[in-house]
Amino acid sequence: MEGELPELFEDEVALALDNFSATLGALGMTLSDVVQVTCVLTDVATFPDFDRVYRSRFAAPFPARMTYGVALAGGLRFEI
Repeated sequence: MEGELPELFEDEVALALDNFSATLGALGMTLSDVVQVTCVLTDVATFPDFDRVYRSRFAAPFPARMTYGVALAGGLRFEI
């Protein structure tokens, strides 16, 4: 349902990256045009799962990346 977060963390990351990719596409760009991202995780223990999905969407050379662990509002577990 629209507006609901996926149950699985990996699906939440994938959805966010798919939405990001679609936004770039609307501007005539792709994820290959991204040079730097800032990522936020509410649980740093999920980093391996996040990184696996991230690396499946971006290609080498990967964008420069900063990843933080923080508390997010609204039940979000990830933000990019």
